[in-house]
Amino acid sequence: MEEEAYRRKGVAGMVALTGDIEGRIVLDLDPQTALRVASHYAGANLPESDGLIKETIFELANQVVGNAVCALNDQASTFVCILLFCSRPRRATRPAKTSKRS
Repeated sequence: MEEEAYRRKGVAGMVALTGDIEGRIVLDLDPQTALRVASHYAGANLPESDGLIKETIFELANQVVGNAVCALNDQASTFVCILLFCSRPRRATRPAKTSKRS
């Protein structure tokens, strides 16, 4: 199987698994969905630029994978989770204006 690099499309949290099975699990949410999820967890409307959005999605990925790993470990498999990263798409920036010299 050919391996391709994962290209996130929104706010993403990645957790690696090592043990009986190795790999990585990615939770990638559309930026607006991530904003709604984080606002729900915070109990308040968050601004789009809030770092809490990224932290919330990373924690959610950690909880989902952690619960799955616990269930698998209860069935005599051995897994270890390694938290890798959480990131959000970068906004396009405008190039700096340059002044023309005469």
